[in-house]
Parts: sequence; C-alpha cells; structure tokens
Amino acid sequence: AGTSCTINGQTWPQYTEDFFWNCMGFTCINGKFVINSGNKNICSVCRVSNDPHITTFNGNNYDWHGDCTYCLSQEGNADSFVYDKFTKCYDGVSCVDTVYFQPRSMKTVITIELDFKVVIQGYSQSVITYAPGMQVLRGGLGSWNREYPALAYWLDQCLHIISVDEKDFLVKLCSGFIQIYAVKERYYNKPRSGMCGNPDDSSPEEDIRLRNGTLLENPKSGGRVIEPIFAFDWT
Repeated sequence: AGTSCTINGQTWPQYTEDFFWNCMGFTCINGKFVINSGNKNICSVCRVSNDPHITTFNGNNYDWHGDCTYCLSQEGNADSFVYDKFTKCYDGVSCVDTVYFQPRSMKTVITIELDFKVVIQGYSQSVITYAPGMQVLRGGLGSWNREYPALAYWLDQCLHIISVDEKDFLVKLCSGFIQIYAVKERYYNKPRSGMCGNPDDSSPEEDIRLRNGTLLENPKSGGRVIEPIFAFDWT
C-alpha cells in the first residue's frame, strides 16, 4: 500500500494499467505518477496557433480571426471540454490566450493562463515538475483546498495537462500555440465536436460542422478563412 498513488482518497496500485487508454502513457511507481511511454498512436491531435491557424484532428487547415472564447473540442454533451480564448493582437489577427479544460470526472474547470499559471476553484499554482515526473493539481481556497484527478508536467518546453479519466483529452500548451490530443473514434465510441472536428479518420472536410451536425462548405482553394457561422456556433 505504501507504493500506491492516491488522489483525494482514490488509490491506484503500483504499475497500474488503468491509464493504458490515455493519450500519454503513465503509471504509478513508488507512490508517484510517472510517464512510461510517449504520445499514443491511438490519438489524433488538433493544433491551434497564433493568427489563429487551426489544424483539425483530421488534418483540415483553416483560419479564424475572432475575438471570443471558442469550443475547440467537447465530448458528447460537454461531459469533458477544451475552450480557448482568442484575443486581438498584432495587425487585426488574433492570438491564443487563456485555455479552459474540464476533465470528465472533475465537473470543475481548469484554467490555464497565458503565463502558464494553473487555476482551479480560485487556487493558482505553478507547475514545477518535468517529465517523466507528474504533478497532481490542486484546487479550492482555505479548508477547501484539495487534490483533483488531473496531472501536469513540462516536456519539450510545453506545459501538459492530462486527466486520469480513461480516454479523456490531453492538453499541451506552448508559446504561441496549443495542441489537443483525443483518442480516435475507432477506439472510443463517444464523438467529439467543436472547432477541432471529430477524431474519426474521416475526410478533413467533414470536420466543419455546426453543433446540430450540419455540414458546412470547406474554405475555398486559395482562401483559408472559415464561414463565420461555424465559429459563432462554437462560442
């Protein structure tokens, strides 16, 4: 029992395989969560970089220069989600800003600020752990401060946050861009939707869908800016 890992009363035994279906392989060793493999090929990745330039899970590329908070990806009816705030910068374009990530089991939003501070329930913390180590995140003020089922670490000069929930998102934040990893639909039958599309290995054009499933026309050849109705629908 001394070598198990515990988060707020929930315990995982040493060398547990409970996290096999997560986008970053990790386990419990000597009472600590540690990475034991790289990013899994069971996952697809969506990238959002300054301007913003967006590459969906299925490889569609488009731009959107909005100034709002947008749903990049959500599972089902927002059981788990990742939102990002776009803010105006430079000459009329937008830059990625604050990220909001709610893991499936937490029902509480993790806020990741532009300076990489992580805030949960009013409690601000710095991630000081580098891979292969992993840091359990905390949230709440005063007597309410406690551990949450989410882990963070630095790797390749980027901050990574992953839920302990099986097949949940992995969020990677770097200077000027973010990446979201999601288990492909062939391994997980719950669809994901949002500005990143659905990681289902379909045609990239099929990612451009409204919340009600309506498929929109892909940006024309020679132009990458998406239809406004698509972005507005995902605010």
